[in-house]
Amino acid sequence: MKILIVLLGALGDVARGMSLLPPLKKAYPEARVAWLVETKSAGLVRCNPLVDEVIEFRRADPIKGVLDTVARLRKSRFDLVLDLQRHAKSGLFSLATLAPRRIGVNRKNAKEFNWLCNTEQTAFVADTSSKMYLYEAFLTALGVSAPLDPSGGLDRVAFLSELPQEVRELKERGAIVGLVLGSTWPTKDWPRTGYAGLVQRILDAHHCSIVLLGDKTQKALGDTLASKYVDSRVLSLAGKTSLGGLLAVLGQCDCVIGPDSGPGHLCSLLDVPYIGLFGPTNPARVAPFRSRHLVIQEDIGCSPCWRRTCPGLDTLCMRSIMPSTVFDKLCSIIPPELGNVRRTT
Repeated sequence: MKILIVLLGALGDVARGMSLLPPLKKAYPEARVAWLVETKSAGLVRCNPLVDEVIEFRRADPIKGVLDTVARLRKSRFDLVLDLQRHAKSGLFSLATLAPRRIGVNRKNAKEFNWLCNTEQTAFVADTSSKMYLYEAFLTALGVSAPLDPSGGLDRVAFLSELPQEVRELKERGAIVGLVLGSTWPTKDWPRTGYAGLVQRILDAHHCSIVLLGDKTQKALGDTLASKYVDSRVLSLAGKTSLGGLLAVLGQCDCVIGPDSGPGHLCSLLDVPYIGLFGPTNPARVAPFRSRHLVIQEDIGCSPCWRRTCPGLDTLCMRSIMPSTVFDKLCSIIPPELGNVRRTT
């Protein structure tokens, strides 16, 4: 049996979708599972030992990318397609396989007429529920009773070879707190004054070390924050890690703090506590599944607005989150007096 999972997009969505893999493989142990994904998230799918084949849609060259992808899908002759994406693009790729059984989300959950491209629909899942339940509905449609597995089949040990030496040395000293410095939406970002205040509080009260994380767009912020402290417990790796390196670092953290972004969902895969700082998005819908109890969101009348740009309040929802509030939440996970005790699990 050949199964295709269609989930093309953001790193966080792909990380959550991986929770489907362990129960799917258990139900169909002899099946060959392929995953159709865009280039930006393909590296994560390649890290998963439960995926037998990665089909990469190269969005940068859309015409050639579509033609090449369709040709490969036709050639593969899939028996079953699970279209987790909900949009027209994923639906058209699902349809292009000509697989006899193509399951997509419920018509009420779908967008852009996606439901027309598939032969079956899952049960409706309220938009106020976690996206994880949207994926769980696919198991129900298949008659699989096993629950989703938030680990997605990943093992943090598999990435240790990519762990930077500086992080190895910090881990020998004690606990590590990771700080994710940004996201893909400007409205989701916590102000740099928030990070600066939190770093100072941690250094004053804890023995743990701090690793600053982010992509190339956050490198300047990471270097600026790290340069303010002679203390060798502050290390900036923003813009300096590969995806495998990021997974390795996150797996060594005792807690990670940051906005609604992909690394939060990677932490959920690795079973690392993630304190999510939420503003324009709804944590009930998109919070990392294993850290929903660690969400911080201030009661602002316009939140969640689901906007990438703030309509005029200068991201008040994120500015209202105080370093003291985040620090108190951190202390519920790593008490100051235990900050120099390494995690053994």
